[in-house]
Amino acid sequence: MVFCFVVGTDPENAFEIEGSAEMSISKLRDIIYEKNKNGFKNFNSNKLNLWKVDIPGDTNDVKMKTLQSRSRDMDKENITIQELGGQKMAPFSDFCNIFMDDSKNIRIIVQPPLSTTTVSLMHIIPDKVKIEIKNNVIKIFPHLDIFSINQLVDVLAFIWNVQAVERVSSSSQNDRALN
Repeated sequence: MVFCFVVGTDPENAFEIEGSAEMSISKLRDIIYEKNKNGFKNFNSNKLNLWKVDIPGDTNDVKMKTLQSRSRDMDKENITIQELGGQKMAPFSDFCNIFMDDSKNIRIIVQPPLSTTTVSLMHIIPDKVKIEIKNNVIKIFPHLDIFSINQLVDVLAFIWNVQAVERVSSSSQNDRALN
């Protein structure tokens, strides 16, 4: 048995997974995906990165404090995982070779892919704007998980940019009509 933590959630939402000797990390990834399918949308299980860690559940532990203070900071998630001693697990490795003993510690950090939105180049939103939108969304909707926040930010930024493009294009049409 190992406990898993998903980047973008709170450490209190860590969950237990039962592993077996013959199970691969790829199969473990599928099990984790199924257990969290409501939070994992718009991507397949093979897009999840799994990191081996050892983080005691004690809230006074330095690693747990790091995880608690930065668990929702998607922009710096790779740095945080490295600070926590994370080692990326290969999909073809065997569960039993990595996790030899049961533990009540968080042993796996699950890193979903960053949310992606397909837009044309003329609709790429500056990072400063997206960060400002994201900060406002987090203030207004603190209960939302990071995946929902990122999707909402992408939609709001896209809407904001389309409206800006429409304003520019309608004002240039008005300028041409005046000439």
